[in-house]
Amino acid sequence: YDHDNINFNQLNKSEVIAETIKPNSQGSRKILKGWRIQIAVLQHFEHARNLEIELNEKLNDTPLTVYKTFQSPNYILRIGDFISKEEAATALILVKERGYVDAWFVQDNVYVYE
Repeated sequence: YDHDNINFNQLNKSEVIAETIKPNSQGSRKILKGWRIQIAVLQHFEHARNLEIELNEKLNDTPLTVYKTFQSPNYILRIGDFISKEEAATALILVKERGYVDAWFVQDNVYVYE
């Protein structure tokens, strides 16, 4: 997949996001290799917590989940559970439109509901 050559204008990002990452509270949860959008790597818990709150407020009208993890000595803030790089790239446009212009997508373990 070459994300530099995808035509994002042909994608309906709200449909893609709603269809691919909306959690299903019914059914079991599996962990698979996938993609998330990385927002920041921070060293101070308070800064990470404040950014986590801000992200949840700015993305509260989307099905995107915010994850804050600790990998010594850093706190990492990531968004979403995407199976494909294309899904992550589509959601990345929305995240950048919300003001997080330095965000990028990374491979990570993601949650999938059956």
